[in-house]
Amino acid sequence: MYRGRFAPTISGPLHFGSLITAVASYLDAKAQHGKWLLHIDDLDQPRVPPDAESQILRTLQTHGLDWDEEPFRQSVHLDAYAEQLHGLRKAGVLFYCTCSRKQRPSGKPYPGTCRHRTVAPEEPHAIRVRIEERLFQFDDRVQGTFQRAGSQVGDFVVLRRDGLASYPLSAVVDDALTRITHVVRGADLLENTINQIFLIGKLGLKQPSYAHVAVLNERGGVKLSKRNAVVAVDDTQNRFNLLAAMQLLGLDPPQRYSVQDLLTWGIDHWHIQSLTKQPSLDQFISI
Repeated sequence: MYRGRFAPTISGPLHFGSLITAVASYLDAKAQHGKWLLHIDDLDQPRVPPDAESQILRTLQTHGLDWDEEPFRQSVHLDAYAEQLHGLRKAGVLFYCTCSRKQRPSGKPYPGTCRHRTVAPEEPHAIRVRIEERLFQFDDRVQGTFQRAGSQVGDFVVLRRDGLASYPLSAVVDDALTRITHVVRGADLLENTINQIFLIGKLGLKQPSYAHVAVLNERGGVKLSKRNAVVAVDDTQNRFNLLAAMQLLGLDPPQRYSVQDLLTWGIDHWHIQSLTKQPSLDQFISI
């Protein structure tokens, strides 16, 4: 059975760009008579505002996006990340990195400065994986074939300096634990998917099918992000929000439908292959 998921980071309320991704993943799951799960990205507890999770859950429910199983919370699965990190250590692909951000070239792959460190140093450090020099690729249901050479990927972090699992490792483990078969998310994570596929191969896990939908930009071409203090989705405008999200996903639903009728119509008319292959949308709807 198709098992999809939506995985919001709860460092703040849901913004409209995230709502579009949630709607896309929900429609794709339901159009294939599958289950839609909710993964709560709450590893970084100091950055989690007290009411952020409840606010996100309320926004999803207000827009008719009801999940099928108990939400999966990263903060209660720390042992699973440690276990898979041990698996990577046994595979011989880990090394310890003491490089600060200032020591790394901005916007470029990690240059391999600490590749020789196979013993944990006393100073603060992260743990990276040693990427092989070969071609990595996967077939994306929206973007088509996506590929990168190992030199373009670079040795990425799997355990941060603060002891938390990095996004590539936590996402792979989360999907494996919840038996996710299909991942629908923003195209800004295309590059990161290569990292995850590398980990999946080393850990002997089953690779999901991926689909990366265009992310929504603010005016000026900057991706909508909580870091940019984007205004939260207004739950009182749920019908309009849902209608706008579906239109940006290439659908043309009836204007006067209720929230539930919009979703039912969207499920019946969903064809993910018809989505734009553009990585981003510059059109912005003020809500």
